[in-house]
Amino acid sequence: MTQKATTFQNPATLATTSMTDMDRPALMQFQPGRVLGVITRTDTREKGFVFVQDAQGREYFAHRSAFNDPATFEGVVTGDGMNFRAAKGPKGMRAFDINRAVDEELTVIAEWEEDRGNR
Repeated sequence: MTQKATTFQNPATLATTSMTDMDRPALMQFQPGRVLGVITRTDTREKGFVFVQDAQGREYFAHRSAFNDPATFEGVVTGDGMNFRAAKGPKGMRAFDINRAVDEELTVIAEWEEDRGNR
């Protein structure tokens, strides 16, 4: 299988990322403009924010106000799957419009987490 490089444009950030056909399943978006990710740090939850990481290893700052349901923020633990929109903030990438990942999204997240663990 040849790895043809293609360009993926994230409409939320207007950032262009080069990827190969092998990366495509990990970046599958079930809703246009949304990103799948996993909560990686919750030690800052008392301060009102957590961090989410996508399939490429990019980390996004997520403030409690960015969660669509306040109960979701209060209940997050490391490893929870999320879907969200992303934007460039003054200090780096930020997640907003955050929801818990569901159904097929959780399957995709589990697959790329497994692949990441095998590296």
